[in-house]
Amino acid sequence: MLVFNALLPLCLIVALSFLAARRALLPAAFWQGFARLTFSVLVPAFLLLGTLRLDLHLLGPYSLAYYGPVALLFLLLAVKVRAPGALAGSFSNTVLVGLPVIAALQGQAGVDVAIAIIAFHSLVLYSLFALVQGRGLKPLLATLKNPMIAALMTGLALNALGLKPPQALIKSLELLGNGAIGCALICLGAALASLPPFSRGQWGESLVLALAKLLGLPALVWLGTWLFGLGGREAQVLVLLAACPTAVNVLPFVKERPAATATIMLSTLATLATMPLWMALTQHYLAR
Repeated sequence: MLVFNALLPLCLIVALSFLAARRALLPAAFWQGFARLTFSVLVPAFLLLGTLRLDLHLLGPYSLAYYGPVALLFLLLAVKVRAPGALAGSFSNTVLVGLPVIAALQGQAGVDVAIAIIAFHSLVLYSLFALVQGRGLKPLLATLKNPMIAALMTGLALNALGLKPPQALIKSLELLGNGAIGCALICLGAALASLPPFSRGQWGESLVLALAKLLGLPALVWLGTWLFGLGGREAQVLVLLAACPTAVNVLPFVKERPAATATIMLSTLATLATMPLWMALTQHYLAR
C-alpha cells in the first residue's frame, strides 16, 4: 500500500500533462516556456539547496556503489549496440522520475542521498559517451552550461568551502524549489507526448536496452551497495535511481540510432510495472 500511495499521485500528474500536450490543449509555446522555467529556475534552485545540505564525506561510497555498475553496464552495451545504445541503456531519469519517487517514499532524507548521485550523473555518463564515441570533450563542456549542472557544481563548491548563503537567499531558493518536483512531472508528461511513435524494426533492440536499464542496472547497483557496505535507506535510494527509465535529455545524443530513441518511451511505459517491483523489494529488504 505504501508503494501504491507513493506512486499513484506521480503517475496521475504525468498522465494528465501527457494528455494535455498530446491533445494540444495548450499551445506549444506554453510547454516550451514552462519547461524552460522548470529546468532553468525551479529545479536548479532545488538542487542547489540539496548540495548545500549534503554531507560531502558520503560522496565517495555512494559514487563508487552507483557509478561502478553504471560504467560496467555502459561499456558492455557499447560493445553490442555502440555508444548511443549504451547511453540509452544506462542514463537514468533521476530528476523527473527518481526525485519524485524517492521524495514520496523517504522525504528530504532520501532526496539528500539522491542529490549526491545526481550531482555527477550527467558528467559521468556524458564523459563515458564521449570517450567511447570519440567526440572529445565537446559533449562534456556543453553539459557544464546546463543550469542544473551549474547549480549542482555551485552548491558543491560552496559546501566544500564552508560558505553559507544569506538566510534570505536560502528562503528564496526554498520557495522556488518547492515547486520543482510537481513541475518536473508535468514536463515529463509533455516530453513523452512529443516523442516519435515506434516502428516495428526498433522493438528488438529497444526491448533489450529497456530490460538492461530497468532490470539489469538496478540489480547491479544493489550488488554495488552490498560490495561497498551500504545498506538501509541509502542503498534503497541508489537502487531506485538505477531503476528509473531512460532520461529524455539523452535524445540529442541518440537521434542517429532510432532504437535508442524508442527506448526512452518504452522504458518509461515499462517503469509502471518495474518501479513498483523495485520499490516493494527495496522497501522490504533494505528500508526496514
